[in-house]
Parts: sequence; C-alpha cells; structure tokens
Amino acid sequence: IRANASGTSAAVNMFGANSIVTNLAGGTISGGRAVVFNSAASNATLNNSGTITGITGTQGVLFFNNGTVTNTATGSITGGVGIYFNGTTASSVLNDGIIRGISSSGILAVNGTANVINNGSVYGALNLNGVDLRKGGTVTNSATGLIQAIDSLDAWGVLGYYAATITNAGTINGGAGIAIGLGTTSVTNSGTINGLREGILVIDGSTANITNTGTIYGASQGIKSLTGTVNLVNQGTVRAGN
Repeated sequence: IRANASGTSAAVNMFGANSIVTNLAGGTISGGRAVVFNSAASNATLNNSGTITGITGTQGVLFFNNGTVTNTATGSITGGVGIYFNGTTASSVLNDGIIRGISSSGILAVNGTANVINNGSVYGALNLNGVDLRKGGTVTNSATGLIQAIDSLDAWGVLGYYAATITNAGTINGGAGIAIGLGTTSVTNSGTINGLREGILVIDGSTANITNTGTIYGASQGIKSLTGTVNLVNQGTVRAGN
C-alpha cells in the first residue's frame, strides 16, 4: 500500500473509532505519513509484522488520539517520528521489532501518557530522543531491548517527564541514557545505561527514585541532578569517565 511521498499524504487514513490496521509479514505500507488514525479514531489498534515507512519530517504512524501498537519481531516502523501519539489519554506500544525515527524520536507521546514495552530496538535520530514521554507513563526495556539516541550529547535514550516509571534490564544509550523530570519519577536498572555525558540526568525539579543493580555509566557523570531530590539505592556499578 503506497501513497505519494509528500508530507501530507497518507497511505492508510482511518477516521472511525476502534479502527484496527493489521500489516502482516511481507506487507508494506509507505507514504508521506504511512498510517494515520485521525482524532475521531480513538482506541485505534495497529498490529505490524511487515514494513511501515513514512518520510523524513513526518510520521511512520500518527495517532491524533490514543492507540495501541504491537510491532512483532519481523516488524519495522520508520518515519520522521517512528510512532507519534497526540491524544490526551493513555496509549501503548509493545515492540519486538525495530522502530526508528529518522529526523526525530523513535516513539513520541506529547499530550497523554504512554506505556512502552520494548524487547526489540528503538532508535531516535541524531539530536533526538529514543523514547520521549512528555506526560509520563512507563518504559519497560527487557534484557533483549535496545533504546538508543544516535551519537549526540543533546539527545536522551529515554525522556520521562511527570510520573514516569522506567525499568531497564537491557541497554539504553544516549547523550544522557535516561533524563527524568517534572514530577516523582523512578528508574529501576538491572541492565546497562550509557551516556555520552550523563548516565542518568535529573532535571526540572523532579523527585527521582533510582534503584540500580546493573551498570550506569556516563562519560562525565554517572548520575547528575540539576534540581530536585534523588533517592539512590545502589547494589551495582555507577561509573564516570574511562
């Protein structure tokens, strides 16, 4: 399924509530915006085992309202933003495949919470975040999971604002591996968090509860708090420098 590769075109454009799009293995959906669920399409569902591609500067999958995405091990979702949620109610992503932002974040939720379970790979573009939760939610990155902001000091593997809960057993990489702020947030790490500058960065008046049994590394600081309160319980390794 293909649409003209302009920023406003959509290969699949859904308007009905409870809409379901299933792209099987071998299936291809591409366009300026590959899949769009409009504001009336609340509680929409995308099941992807194939390839979904939007062009740079737009979205692979755009939800104007809330929705649920399951991306299986054979699934690939790529766009300016890989998956973009604009709704004010909770959305969710279960990823076993690849989600990639080529000019922005891999997964971006701007107005509502999002719950992300990652067993595959999520990539943000240069200078943009891997997973970006502006209104809070949860990120669970399993032992097989990789979340990465590409080679930039100014991008974060995971950004969690407000009541964000981040659990990592895999690998999270970024300028800061994880950045949290604007509320009571928690990070539980049994995997590896790597930062080109900070492993974990606490910003904007947050109360951060960090429990570490894995490795948190930052080239400059392992954990850095700009403002707010940090409660750290460590039974692993927190390290800076070489």
